[in-house]
Amino acid sequence: MRVLGRALLVASLTVVGPLGARAQEVPQDGAANRLKALGDQASLLLDSLENIGLHPRLGSLCPNSGTAPGLAFWKPGIGGSGIDLFAAASVTFRGDQLYEVRVGQVPHRSGEIPHRKEGLEWLSSFEAGDAGSRKFLYADVRRLEVAAGGFLGGASDPMRADSYDVVAGYRVANHLTASVRAGLLEIEPQPGAAALLPAIDPDMAKSPSVAWRHDYFRVAAEMALDTRDVPRNPHSGQFASALFEAYDDRSVGGSFRRGTLDLRHFQALGSPRHVIALRALGMVAATASGTPVPFYLQRSLGGNQILRSYEAERFSGNKVAALSAEYRFEAHRRLELAAFYDVGKAWDGYSSLTTNGFVSSYGIGARIKTTNRLLLRLDLAHGREGTRTNVAVGYSF
Repeated sequence: MRVLGRALLVASLTVVGPLGARAQEVPQDGAANRLKALGDQASLLLDSLENIGLHPRLGSLCPNSGTAPGLAFWKPGIGGSGIDLFAAASVTFRGDQLYEVRVGQVPHRSGEIPHRKEGLEWLSSFEAGDAGSRKFLYADVRRLEVAAGGFLGGASDPMRADSYDVVAGYRVANHLTASVRAGLLEIEPQPGAAALLPAIDPDMAKSPSVAWRHDYFRVAAEMALDTRDVPRNPHSGQFASALFEAYDDRSVGGSFRRGTLDLRHFQALGSPRHVIALRALGMVAATASGTPVPFYLQRSLGGNQILRSYEAERFSGNKVAALSAEYRFEAHRRLELAAFYDVGKAWDGYSSLTTNGFVSSYGIGARIKTTNRLLLRLDLAHGREGTRTNVAVGYSF
């Protein structure tokens, strides 16, 4: 995301014009020279921002949020203390907002700012504190404000989620990492929120699991094995993650436990230009009252990762099983073509969002990439509810 954000910002500044005091003398013998000079000036501006710790960001905040431009401040080892500081703010075009602060030994990849998403998938070859450290420990504070329609296919009201966590992790071996997270998660409605739209399911409003106000104490533990050759652009290797989560509601009840297993395999077919990518995902949640997990905390299928011909969160429930397969062909070092097939099922959840059997999607895609990562992905997927085009940053898996 950092590379894509930088590229887009350079392009936009190149088109807009000179950059004030940093403008240099531009040759007058052609538009090509002028564009090149403006691009150089844009790069100088970005380098100046990075020198003081500022980085442009792109990505989504939650399902259905769309692109969220933002700015991050990243300062590892402040004053030689070994304490890192990360702060970021992102806003979508429809008004969703995410604010983050992390302080401590913050895990990150060399030369990159910390990733927005949680989980060990993003921490391959991480550093924390001194270079090569095997451990990380930091405080993580977040506020996510979601406008109306951010969940349940556009049928939910505005909400805010505040989280306060302590996160610790340790690299047990070169390819094996463990982490734990503990803290508070507070969910509450925003001004204008009344209730979930009855069109989703009239019985949902009667369930304590969908009450608007929740105040959770949560603990999560994850163990991950990662042998991918290039984590953001894999041609071989595996990624396997086992995640356990416990949510205890201190307000209206509805506590639950959840286990998730995520297995991925990447196999080159004679050449790194031809890759088969496979993924199996399984999740089981159990609630104390037998009611579904609140919709905004459920794992779902649909959108730009699995079951790509369906809307985001089209299938959601206490149990999820899914398989995904892709053939990836590197037609050019900057261009990858793909064919994919997804199949999955979610059940024991809200009846209008689930089905009785497995459903599938298949299609083709094109991706813009660098040597170390995929930047932009375009997938055209078809399923029994029609054809859908997905545009996203990064791989589906």
